[in-house]
Amino acid sequence: MGWLRRLFGGPGAPAAPANPVVTDLVPGKLTARVHAHDFRAGADALPCWTYVTDGFAAVGQKEFVFTLVRGRGDDPSRPPHDPLRFFAQIYSLAEQKQYVEAGGFTCFAAHGGNFLGRVGLVGFAYTRPEPVPGVATPPPDRCLAAVFLLPGEAEWVRGRGAYRVLARLGRDAHYFPHPPWSDSRRAAVIGPDEAATSLLGQMPVAYLGGASVRTFLTPSAVPPAGSVGTGGGLGDRVTLRVDRSRSRTLTELLAEVGAGAEGGFALALDADPGANVRLAWRPGDDAPCTITPATGDASCLTGGFLAIVFGPGVADGGRVLEDGFAFTLGPAAWAALRHALTSGENVALPAAAGQVGLSVEWGGAVAAAGDGPRPASAFHTDSMLLYQPDEVMRARVPSVESCAAFVADVEAAAAAFWDPRPAGDPQPVLVVAAVRPGGRLRVWVDVPPGSAAEGAAREFAAVLGRLPAPVVQHGPVAFAVRAGLWGGGGEWPFVPREWQDAAGGATLLVPDGILDLIWPD
Repeated sequence: MGWLRRLFGGPGAPAAPANPVVTDLVPGKLTARVHAHDFRAGADALPCWTYVTDGFAAVGQKEFVFTLVRGRGDDPSRPPHDPLRFFAQIYSLAEQKQYVEAGGFTCFAAHGGNFLGRVGLVGFAYTRPEPVPGVATPPPDRCLAAVFLLPGEAEWVRGRGAYRVLARLGRDAHYFPHPPWSDSRRAAVIGPDEAATSLLGQMPVAYLGGASVRTFLTPSAVPPAGSVGTGGGLGDRVTLRVDRSRSRTLTELLAEVGAGAEGGFALALDADPGANVRLAWRPGDDAPCTITPATGDASCLTGGFLAIVFGPGVADGGRVLEDGFAFTLGPAAWAALRHALTSGENVALPAAAGQVGLSVEWGGAVAAAGDGPRPASAFHTDSMLLYQPDEVMRARVPSVESCAAFVADVEAAAAAFWDPRPAGDPQPVLVVAAVRPGGRLRVWVDVPPGSAAEGAAREFAAVLGRLPAPVVQHGPVAFAVRAGLWGGGGEWPFVPREWQDAAGGATLLVPDGILDLIWPD
């Protein structure tokens, strides 16, 4: 499947194996296919069933893929019915527009006192899917993978999100970021004394779905695939990334835990999808432990929470703690952070000497005023151009979703920048973004030479240069957004004029060669 197709979705699933078990869950609305197959993990071939739903898309919910390890003596033609009953119940909620997304979870009391052989509160965590060899699944942008939560894990996830459980599963299985299969016979990775031994059991915690935290690391050797490593040195800044749709939740939370002059709280978060290192702590660790993929450069670290302690006499500073990040903030720093979290504004708190700084970056569009439909923007995207072949993009971009989010941020910023301005002549506009490892971003915006919009185009490039950059590894990535202003379009140059001028007619590799000239690493 090509990189653009991975970015924007589309057909391309592998052919289905013969004779899956097909079950009608909601007559005429929802079915499920259950495939019996082996899932190869290293030298092992795990016998599995994979459940694939068909029918959720019609009610606005992504489909589900659930892979369950089966016992050696289990009849492959007789998959357990518990997951099928669960999907039927989820369908009734989806009909009421109660949807789940990656990072979400569902916890419930075991049906009839037993679900997949487990008694008590159980559940599912929903994650971004990965291919299941030999099984046809919907495109990755149209489905979710479900991971079974055991008793103990479900209680933890219900109040603190699924990051810790998934990271520990990945650490135990030596599989980054976590195994896509579920084994209902395994031991729980969250013990009964977890709340007593963890920071997240000692202070107020709120799960903030769709938000994540990350920092860029100094270079380090990459451990073998899925194995535990120590990572590189912590960067000079930790960044909390929040979608604007969560602003009301944050405002309500801070009204409860951040109103006084001193206090503390923790935001439980999802993993940053672009990060290629994840904290994977368990009680007894005497140093931060991480898991990484074999193909990454171990340059971007994510964790499962951001803890804040604030008050008079508190020195500003931050560090890794357990599988998250903890900061202490004095009154001035806390006031600046609180304002950013309640106003939807970005902020970069200065780091004290020898300490780590903290930033907040907001993503997503600013909500339009009023209830009516938003008018067409002065800036409209026509197409995208990738400057590198598919195999290079696959190696350098850990997360397709993070690039899609960046393009959405560009379009939202364009609407905010161009829509309030008086309409000008219809014309094409070329937006080129280049990203280097470490979150470094540079943007060029070209309009036709001599256009009255040239000055504004330079201002717009500066605005885009402050957007949160997607994570890249092993080298730079560049792509272009071909767009129009005020209904314009037509012929777009292949590269920005600054690139053409710098090349001087020489043949250079795009973008690596030209970036080495105009933006050295």
